[in-house]
Amino acid sequence: NKKILEGLLSTYVYSLFLMSSLNMFFGIGENIISGRLFIFGENPNLTGMKTVIAILIIIARLINNKFSIKRLIINGILLIPITNLLIFSGSRGALLSLILAIVLMLVLIKINFVKKFALLIIGVFCSLYLISFINTEDPEFGRRIESSIKKGEMAGRGHLWESAIRIIEDNFVFGVGTPGLLPS
Repeated sequence: NKKILEGLLSTYVYSLFLMSSLNMFFGIGENIISGRLFIFGENPNLTGMKTVIAILIIIARLINNKFSIKRLIINGILLIPITNLLIFSGSRGALLSLILAIVLMLVLIKINFVKKFALLIIGVFCSLYLISFINTEDPEFGRRIESSIKKGEMAGRGHLWESAIRIIEDNFVFGVGTPGLLPS
């Protein structure tokens, strides 16, 4: 049922808006460790991915619904604290996921070429602005992004990715199943 789905997506976005607003304006749930926000003790990467989903829902609504200034203002108000929560989470994976998802969304969306190109340009400028904003407002997160780009630093997960690639290469057709992933 589209109406129920729309209500659920709205509830998700509004709940993240409320959580991020309470944190941004009143410091509720704030626990910063090593420059990353552990809001209500939650893993910052998980918080970052939740914000990405909310941002994508808002962007999809802006693109798919008929344009109105009122809708643009309301969604802009929703985006500000949610994006702020993404920045304070310090999640590089979430930031990369957001940028790639927006590009993919714009490539796959079924609209005319001129509108698609305009949205792609707006998306590129917004991404560049977001990254420059991160560098000025949260220098620690900026250093982490720079480290990922220049040195390929993956927060100690490189060996996990290498192991996963080896498992896929060695067992491409049939896989290893759950027992093959457990330590012996």
